[in-house]
Amino acid sequence: MKKDTVSHRVRSDASQQIKPERKPPKISPLPGYIEERYVKCGRSNCHCNTGKGHGPYHYRVYRRRNRKFKEYIKKEDVSYFSACINERRRQAEETAKANRDTRLYWQSVRERLREIDKHMKEISGFMGI
Repeated sequence: MKKDTVSHRVRSDASQQIKPERKPPKISPLPGYIEERYVKCGRSNCHCNTGKGHGPYHYRVYRRRNRKFKEYIKKEDVSYFSACINERRRQAEETAKANRDTRLYWQSVRERLREIDKHMKEISGFMGI
């Protein structure tokens, strides 16, 4: 058997390949906040003993069932998680505003019903019923 000494490989030109457009990921609301931390490694001759430390490293901190959880966030994902947390806050503000408006509406309805009830009592007293 004779071995080929020359490898015949066909390389596709990157400019000829058609890449599908990447859509930005959907922003889903997430609870919590982003915490930035500097970490000290503990080695005696490391620069972190005298300075801030290594980092910054980013974590998403949130509570579930009254317990605190921390989730590491990659540097390139910080803006995505920030957008998700801001979306959650925006939705919470909208919900709080809707609840306030509903509470004020029902408060005005109760006041109006009290006025009507008071007026009906006056009319029934006047008519002798």
